[in-house]
Amino acid sequence: MKNMFNKDNLSAMKARVEKLSHESTAKWGAFTVHGMICHLQDALKYALGQMEPVTEVVKGPPMFLRKILGLYIPIPKGKIQTTPLMLSTKPKEWNKDVELLLQLLDQFNESAEKAEWPMHPFFGNFNGKEWACLSYRHADHHLSQFGV
Repeated sequence: MKNMFNKDNLSAMKARVEKLSHESTAKWGAFTVHGMICHLQDALKYALGQMEPVTEVVKGPPMFLRKILGLYIPIPKGKIQTTPLMLSTKPKEWNKDVELLLQLLDQFNESAEKAEWPMHPFFGNFNGKEWACLSYRHADHHLSQFGV
């Protein structure tokens, strides 16, 4: 399974980010390309412990089903709304925001040995490998949204 701890997966993901321009348009969903860049930043900041973690998950399906959804089932296009927490960063300057996303991708990759990971707001407790898989799937979903 592809994940953000794999150097080849990381390099490919960064190359896809670098193909974006501030004029890229979405194939589905409501994000602008700049808003999506900031959303991916927030998701990585959260996983890295750079944001205040949630203390309980939102109500929903049983946890075993959530893990299957998060790690194995394709993410529906334009059907899921994110938590406001993952919309904290507002777009400012395109080049700086893209550079920060690339730095966060590197930081995530370098965190493979990290012992403690925050509770995901929907999927609950994830270990590092699960966070790495989810983070890859999440970034892949949104980059595909913009055709890269």
